Amino acid sequence: MEQGCSLRMSTRLDLVQSLALVGGLTSTIFPQVEAMLINSTDYQGALMYVAKWKKTDNYRSMMDFMFVELHPEWRYRCKAFYRDKGLKLMDQITTEQLLEYNDRMLKALEIALDIYRENRGHMGKCSWMNFSQKVHKAA
Repeated sequence: MEQGCSLRMSTRLDLVQSLALVGGLTSTIFPQVEAMLINSTDYQGALMYVAKWKKTDNYRSMMDFMFVELHPEWRYRCKAFYRDKGLKLMDQITTEQLLEYNDRMLKALEIALDIYRENRGHMGKCSWMNFSQKVHKAA
């Protein structure tokens, strides 16, 4: 009886859509927030956990998503920017607004992480609205 071994080679192509961490409307305007997302998969996971029911594919980056969804009054201007009909955020806000938005998003990441840790391993119920309200109360 003859024993043999054969090797097969195959090529597999997977299409994966993922949201870039940074870029788009908010590109490099919030370096502290960007650094937290880039350097910690915990913060990324926490943000995606609280956003699990949100439609994120309307945005070019996690930063754009988080900024606009926490500040919905900027949604139209973000979409205009995506259509090349508007300015980057840095060309539209004051220094005071920049500091306020930065602080709110830093606080948002901490709150998201707290929620994520509290509910790890459970299918906890945390809506974006609930999360957003916690952020606005804390900021």
